[in-house]
Amino acid sequence: GGGDPDGSAGGAGGRAPRGIDALVASRRIAPVRIAGAARYLAAEDAARYRDGLGVQLPPGLPAALLEPVADPLPSLVARWARTHTAFTAAEPAARWGIPPGQIEPVLGLLEARGQLVRGELRPGGTQKDSCDPEVLRQLRRRTLARLRAQVAPVGAATFAAFLPRWHGLDQPRRGIGALRDAIARLEGVALAFSELEARILPARILDYHPRMLDELGAAGELVWVGAGALGTRDGRIVLLRRDRALALAPEPQPIAHRTALHDAIVDHLARSGASFLVALEQAVAAAVPRPAAAPEPPRERGAAPAAPIAAALWDLVWAGEVTNDTFAPLRSLGQPAGRRVSAHATFGGRWSLVASLGPPVTPTQRAHAQATALLERWGIAGRATAKADELPGGFAAVGDVLRAMEDAGTVRRGYFVESLPGAQFAWPGAIDRLREAPRGEAQRVDVLPAVDPACAWGSALPWPPLRDPAARPARRVGATAILVDGELAVWLEPKARRIATGDLPGEAIDLALSVGLPRVASRARRRELLIELIDGAPAAESPLARVLLAGSARADYRGLVVRAPAPSLAPPPPARPVLAAATPVQSPPTPLAIREQPVESTPIPGDDDPGLDLEAAEDADDPEVDPEIDTEPDAEADFDADT
Repeated sequence: GGGDPDGSAGGAGGRAPRGIDALVASRRIAPVRIAGAARYLAAEDAARYRDGLGVQLPPGLPAALLEPVADPLPSLVARWARTHTAFTAAEPAARWGIPPGQIEPVLGLLEARGQLVRGELRPGGTQKDSCDPEVLRQLRRRTLARLRAQVAPVGAATFAAFLPRWHGLDQPRRGIGALRDAIARLEGVALAFSELEARILPARILDYHPRMLDELGAAGELVWVGAGALGTRDGRIVLLRRDRALALAPEPQPIAHRTALHDAIVDHLARSGASFLVALEQAVAAAVPRPAAAPEPPRERGAAPAAPIAAALWDLVWAGEVTNDTFAPLRSLGQPAGRRVSAHATFGGRWSLVASLGPPVTPTQRAHAQATALLERWGIAGRATAKADELPGGFAAVGDVLRAMEDAGTVRRGYFVESLPGAQFAWPGAIDRLREAPRGEAQRVDVLPAVDPACAWGSALPWPPLRDPAARPARRVGATAILVDGELAVWLEPKARRIATGDLPGEAIDLALSVGLPRVASRARRRELLIELIDGAPAAESPLARVLLAGSARADYRGLVVRAPAPSLAPPPPARPVLAAATPVQSPPTPLAIREQPVESTPIPGDDDPGLDLEAAEDADDPEVDPEIDTEPDAEADFDADT
């Protein structure tokens, strides 16, 4: 009877189980009918069922067992509760063939006595449940034990392998929708713009083109805020969706040598709102007397007369005070040194104050936005991930919000990654992704920029030891990490001329070199890498040279040259139909056209596929490039996020 004392009669085929007849003959059990079904009762319970349910008992039972019983129906319901999980009044009523309304008062009586716990105990239930307190405690203990087993902490390598999948690098998508999802993961963290457009976004969107960012910016969906310069040709920016811009924008930083020129620009933007460069020039000319603007800083070759204003604008941009509604100014920083463009072409779009991007936010709104951004980016929020994001105030700034989200059932709290200290909070979906095994049995190779948030090593996780004791891995612009199933197998310095391998089996290192290095070469300007040192030894003399030479590498007097695989030839797009009668007609040049100077457009990565400049140092031998201009800003002082 499933734990019930009134067991059903008959086994397979309607016959009584073996031994039942002997128990009936000895009067130890009594055959009865309950709710129209044949049942057996223990002889000592016969009076309880007779008085509580009106069951007709068979003759021959001992008189001592037929004495009246106090509270017969409440004792039967209490026994039901001790042998069942949460139930409603309809379940025992159907078993005993009585109306549910006869059970309800008994349930209320037992609740008043403390023998039952009542409420909506089952998920998705629509009626009031009842359960024995001890049964409910057992359910809670077993549920917690199962949840603890489900969220048993995983190792550092598992977490490092989970992050690329969490960011969608295992299955990159196409289109503007994929870009929106990628920005949701990257929102609120400062990233080098050169890495963002050259490697981080293209790894997530197969058909990424810089104009996709411009489209979101022109539609008012996306804004950016500067977060510090990296030399003279790059800087860190924070991508923000406009509805969360002020909640996640970094606090403005002081400018070292602030002048009246900076104040004039800020005052004009505060009074007039978003303005083009021409309006800023006019406002500054009217507000700042000529002597106050002197001495004028030295101009770079090809600079326009607005160089002082441009320099002041960049100071305000990297301080996080001023932004632009296009990405053209950021792209102009990475132009070749010999290219001449006007300031109005490179400083296109409207300039505005970051404070004007939306209404002011409360501290609670800011903390909630920071907590959700932390969960979106890492899947797991903790002290280490908050430190990796350089969160103002650290994990304490979002701890109360995460605990409130746990109370609301939005996130779970536990110890999910054994290498991350302190309390950890995670989306339920992130926990499932963290624990699920990757598809397939083959080892997975991930090639990640060192500054990519999808790379856990050097950010949330400390760098593992490398075989080259002189190697100093860091989150530098241009550096690359090659992972094999989450383990750091190879680390490449920014120029990829020196690589260091991890303390892994030889098969994993061979796989990382043969698969990962050609991928890095495919993003280089010349689609090849020059490797001079491997684990501190000359590349050609390294035992790992055989792996590279067996692939696409060749020996060189300087070391080993790894070539990128040949790009697949896609069929050309169908040509647009041209009318046969159409004849190109050249109009005579107008005087205005004759006076205009040719202006070259801002180079956009992807049009000519320049790739990532990993060999910019060789440009020093190019006579067309001014040697005084820093063509590789991170060559002398690489950005190190660890410091």
